Amino acid sequence: MGTTVMNLELRNCPRTAELGYWLGEPFWGRGIMTGAVRAFTAWAFPHFDLVRIYAELFANNAASIRLLEKASFTLRGDEVVIFPSGTKL
Repeated sequence: MGTTVMNLELRNCPRTAELGYWLGEPFWGRGIMTGAVRAFTAWAFPHFDLVRIYAELFANNAASIRLLEKASFTLRGDEVVIFPSGTKL
């Protein structure tokens, strides 16, 4: 059995949200979370009128960094960020 958990936390910074996720280990490497993150962020930007979604990751979590890069996030310092339509601020 496995579980997929995603959450979007709206922060004090206007029109910004933090993305969090977890997927059960038996389902790693199948593209499940990449597809879920792409769909979830595509829905969240217009639904919440966001201009920025970011995720904070452990630096040694290469798989999670790759997942977010495949979902159009960009590594910026200690966080991974996505802007709508690929716009980078």
